[in-house]
Amino acid sequence: MSSDRTKSDHEQHTLKNNVVGGEDTSQRTQDQTSSGDSLNFDFETQEEQLQQIGKFECRGLIGKGGMGAVYLAFDPLLEREVALKVLPQEVSEDEAVITRFLVEARAIGQLSHPNVIAIHDIGEQDGRFFIVTELARGGDVASLIRKQGRMPLEAACRITIEAAGGLQAAHNAGIVHRDVKPENLMLSGDGMVKLVDFGLAKAIDRSRQLGITARGQILGTPT
Repeated sequence: MSSDRTKSDHEQHTLKNNVVGGEDTSQRTQDQTSSGDSLNFDFETQEEQLQQIGKFECRGLIGKGGMGAVYLAFDPLLEREVALKVLPQEVSEDEAVITRFLVEARAIGQLSHPNVIAIHDIGEQDGRFFIVTELARGGDVASLIRKQGRMPLEAACRITIEAAGGLQAAHNAGIVHRDVKPENLMLSGDGMVKLVDFGLAKAIDRSRQLGITARGQILGTPT
């Protein structure tokens, strides 16, 4: 019995290391505030680095997409690092884009689940809208696969199950994500899946409040 238990503990430790490439931990935390914690993603470069927006100090560009740029930022009042998503300046006056951006904030704000990224704040400064969420230190699943290659079956199954848990919580709240892909599955520092980017979400029963999809319009990432 003792030998079987030791083997099981070893397998769980190995599985977690295969996912995030780090040490096992005794418990998972929603927020990791120490700036000394490792970050499992590569910073990008851009010609003009955003230094600060609102009270948040921008420390590095994590990534860019069609809906804006995501920065590693620091909240000086709560003394914690966060993810800060900012809409591009050139589209800030586009009402449809702003609506879609606010859809994301409202969709995430309705959910409280360990496998859905937590929203901390939303705001606007000088015509630039931004949303602040917890920082997923493990990077996204797509980057993990590119770096480490084919994922072990056990790790892939766990990620899928946790992602499904987040999606179920969204569905229970009447929200459809509509753009589930490895890039939108983030990992916490200890490997917990965090579902992100609800910019394409549509409330099933609350279309007047959240939905912006017109008849015949198809949203999602082309494959």
